[in-house]
Amino acid sequence: MGQASECNVWQREQRHAPIARQHGAEPSIPALGTNQGEMKEQAVQSEPYILVPHTVTDLYDFVAHPENYLVSMFQEPERAAGIWRDRLNRNPYGSEGFLSLSYHGIVLIPGELWGEVTGIWFELIELVEEYLQTGSAERLFPGQPVPLRLEARGRSTLFTVNQLKHRVDPSDFIPGILNEAHRYFTWVEENIGTGEGQALQAVESLRSSFSNRRIPTRKSRF
Repeated sequence: MGQASECNVWQREQRHAPIARQHGAEPSIPALGTNQGEMKEQAVQSEPYILVPHTVTDLYDFVAHPENYLVSMFQEPERAAGIWRDRLNRNPYGSEGFLSLSYHGIVLIPGELWGEVTGIWFELIELVEEYLQTGSAERLFPGQPVPLRLEARGRSTLFTVNQLKHRVDPSDFIPGILNEAHRYFTWVEENIGTGEGQALQAVESLRSSFSNRRIPTRKSRF
């Protein structure tokens, strides 16, 4: 990855390393954030959730019954912000939870991959930045060795989380990711009171880069 990313200026130094979460349970968490009306209009849908307990000790129960562990930041902003602020009294981070992310209704992040939501968005933004520069990008899910990849393959683009691969169209996927990132950091700024100006500026810069650049292509290995 070599060159210093413009996003690194604002990337948080402290990252929480949650417990290992590589299990085979079928994820059910994304259903919590489903908004059928919006899904017909937006290619990328996201719903950030904050974790109610301090940590997850029973991953299978977490995946099977997410409603017992998670509070939607968008649907219950006051409750979620209260949990966030309370966590900050004990920890250097407050966004521990789960990010529901889908593309045209297809789940992109498995239900067992919980972590620091702000950190997940940081990695996704840097993934987009590197992709716009080279046509191939790789980051890691915060706190664990789970790869996130976005790579051009001939006329197609693949988005990968661990071993879960999906073909995406950059023309709606990248603007969708950036729009949802902007939405998230705006929520944080308005509800938590932290200054997220640098994050929002980075998103705007990438929007401009995307509208003005041709994505490099790579030959497919398949």
